[in-house]
Amino acid sequence: MALTEKEKQHIEAEEAYREKVREEAQYRHKISSQPKKGMSGCLVAIVIILVLPIFLAITLIAINPAKQFEEAEKKAEQARQWESNITSIPAYEIANMTEDEIKTTYAELYTNYSDIGLTPSGKVKITGFDIENAKIQIDYAVATNEPVYIDYSFTAEPLSEEVAWKVTGVSKPFAEATSNPEIMNRTVHLWENIEEIVPYKTIIAIYESDGKLSAISFSMEDIATSKSSRSLYYVP
Repeated sequence: MALTEKEKQHIEAEEAYREKVREEAQYRHKISSQPKKGMSGCLVAIVIILVLPIFLAITLIAINPAKQFEEAEKKAEQARQWESNITSIPAYEIANMTEDEIKTTYAELYTNYSDIGLTPSGKVKITGFDIENAKIQIDYAVATNEPVYIDYSFTAEPLSEEVAWKVTGVSKPFAEATSNPEIMNRTVHLWENIEEIVPYKTIIAIYESDGKLSAISFSMEDIATSKSSRSLYYVP
C-alpha cells in the first residue's frame, strides 16, 4: 500500500531529527577529545604567579647595593679586628727611639727583655725580647742609644707573608727585591739603598720553602758598609 503524503512528511521529519542528533553527538565527541588548552594555560599562569615573586626577591637581593655595602662593611670590620689582634712593634716608628723610650712605650707588649751586652767592637749594644708571634733583637749604637739593627724572628713558627709584615708594622716594599734562592731551603730577599725604606739602608726577608717568613730584619748599614771597617760591628 502506498504511503500517503502526510506519512511521507512524518518519516522525513523523523529522519531529519535523527540526522541532527547524530551531528550533535559527533560534535560533542570531537570537543571532548581535544586537549584542555584552557586548563594548561591556567596552570602555567598559576605557576608563574607563584614563582615570579620568589625570583624577583632573589634578584633584588643579588643586586641590592645596600646589602652588598653591608656585607663589605662586615668583611672590613672582621679584617680590622683580625689586624688589631696582631701584636706589632713598628720598625719605622722605633727607628729614632732610645732603648728606654722603646721599653716605656711598648711595656705592655713585650716579655723577657734581656740586655745581651756589647759587641766586640764596643760600639753596639745588643738587646732582645719577645712579643706574640715573634722574637725581636734590637742593636743600639752606643754613641746615640738609637737602633742600628732590628730583627723580627719567626723561626719558632714561620708566619704567612701578610701577618709577618704586619708584625713589623711595615708594608712589603713595592720595589723588586734582590733574591738569593735556595739557601738551606730558604730564599733571601734584599732591598737596599732605596728611598722607599728610609731611614734604613737594608731590609732582608727570609722566606721558607713553603712561602712563609722566618725573619725580617732592618739595618742602618748597607751590605758594603757592614763588610767594611766603617761598620759599627767592625773589630780591627
